[in-house]
Amino acid sequence: MKTLRIFWSLMLILGLTLTAACENKQPDTPGASSTISLKASIVEASGDGGEYSINYTITNPVEGGEISAITTANWIGKWNTDEAGKITFTVAPNNSNEPREAVVEVAYSAIEQSETFTVKQEGSSHDAIRMECIANETTSLTIRVKPLNNDFEYIVRSYTKEYVDVFGLTDSDVIFAHDMDALKHEAGGYGLHNYLQMISHIGQTDHTIDNLTPDTDYVVFAYHVDVTTSYPTLVGEVFRIDARTAKPEVSDEIVIDISAELDGTAVHLSMNPGEYDGFYHHGCWSVDDFYTYYGAGADMQDTFIKKWYDTMDVQKSFGKTLSQIFNEFCLRGTKTLTYDELHAETDYVFFAFAIDPDTGFATSECFIEQITTNKAEQNSMTIDIRVENISSTTADIYWTASDPNGRFARGVYNIDDWNKAGSTDEERLATFVHEDVLFKATGSTDMNPAKLTPDTEYIAFAYGVDGGAATTGIFKHEFRSEPKIVGNSVLTISFDNYYLLSDLAAYDPTNFASYESYTGTVLLPVDITVEPYAYDIYYMSMALVSDYYTDDEWLNILKNNQQYDRNHYNFYLYVDTTYTILGAAKDSNGNWGPLFKQEITPTLSGCSDTAGYTHESNN
Repeated sequence: MKTLRIFWSLMLILGLTLTAACENKQPDTPGASSTISLKASIVEASGDGGEYSINYTITNPVEGGEISAITTANWIGKWNTDEAGKITFTVAPNNSNEPREAVVEVAYSAIEQSETFTVKQEGSSHDAIRMECIANETTSLTIRVKPLNNDFEYIVRSYTKEYVDVFGLTDSDVIFAHDMDALKHEAGGYGLHNYLQMISHIGQTDHTIDNLTPDTDYVVFAYHVDVTTSYPTLVGEVFRIDARTAKPEVSDEIVIDISAELDGTAVHLSMNPGEYDGFYHHGCWSVDDFYTYYGAGADMQDTFIKKWYDTMDVQKSFGKTLSQIFNEFCLRGTKTLTYDELHAETDYVFFAFAIDPDTGFATSECFIEQITTNKAEQNSMTIDIRVENISSTTADIYWTASDPNGRFARGVYNIDDWNKAGSTDEERLATFVHEDVLFKATGSTDMNPAKLTPDTEYIAFAYGVDGGAATTGIFKHEFRSEPKIVGNSVLTISFDNYYLLSDLAAYDPTNFASYESYTGTVLLPVDITVEPYAYDIYYMSMALVSDYYTDDEWLNILKNNQQYDRNHYNFYLYVDTTYTILGAAKDSNGNWGPLFKQEITPTLSGCSDTAGYTHESNN
């Protein structure tokens, strides 16, 4: 009878070890050495695991000889040798989609010889992370996440399906790169690695995702991320589940009567909610624009309600209460509105639906009225255009219509853009009407453009409009901007070392104690000089490469960032992000001096020793 002895001390050192006594019998060939041989070199195992075996033979066994099997793989075990010449063992399920393998050494105690075989296991045929939606409410989804491996960390992210489709979040690598970029900004001073550890999960969890939009498709992603590497690494693939929030209940007792009256290209719209005295949301869309934007198969009623929910979400993100949002975007009682900015000969839909006072959800069906506007009529209105105070980058422009109530569109184009719009005024007028991007005014208006290109020909123009159609020809006034004058005040920003804020918190707690957790942010001290002196100085940092804008465009951005007259400033920058440090000054005549711009990309390895830091406040 064979006996099995387990050497636990050896298991702790080398892994799993099997020993078994060979049959007590005389050698096959008296005096000959014993040998052991395996019938296979590889044992193939499925991803689901199970029981497997390998056959062996011992030539010239000796009394008391023992066979042993050793492996460092903890997923191979439960060895059994009850059957002579056969070793049976179990392989645990593979919790990863990646294949794995391990070497097993088989030895016979009577000799120094040993043999090895390899257990090769397929990756799991099951998802490493399984998800199911266990609850869907109007504004929340609860997702149960079940990882096959309860030892690894994973994160859960959610987006609207519309967002996923727009940004093409289908490939695992694309999703991971997108999330890491977003999470890097969400992490702020915590640093990406620390933040990932804060939001990661282990084992089965139920995730309730709140503040969602009702009756909306969402996608929930889950994946294993390794934070032990220099930059977080995706392990395996990204898994997803699609879920939809519930649709709020609506009342069939609320009816909003909508009627429209044509007045040329204008529409007088009346809305009567009957006995309902609560708030209702309303709006207007061109039929062509609606189907162009949302697709030919889009449902108008559902879309209008969905966009209202989006509006509420945006407004709430600005800190507004539901009451404030209702007062701004909704009506109560019977109302008559005039739409006088509609296009002529165009199909429009007007809609309205009641909303719940506690949630803002639609509490009635969406009522719709469709109407086609009339044709616009030509008129004899003229438009006078004056241009005064012309400089290299600015001018004062005035438009005045002969009819104080006359509507017109106006614009200012450089000569190149003017010619691109058409070779004749008739062609240009057709282009302007089609694009419909020009500012509209009634009676008179003025403009002070601040981004003119020096020494360039411009055309200020206008034409009468009614319902998006032209009612007059083009009226125009040509002028030329003055040549550019470069100011003589030169601003210079000097910088060299930068310091990790979390290190400064430990080194100088008096000034930086609150930055202890800012492991991904650095402080960049800079010195500012202006020669000759100018009181109007401008400087800033932007997370963009230096050639993202032209110098003139950078200067225009700088004009909104005037700073105090100081010779030192501290910028706070995220690591692994490229910034452009910008600056310029205006001389006593108001002319911009040359633009200072220099890129910097802080890294953790590039941070200087805090021992060399001397604190200076912004002064």
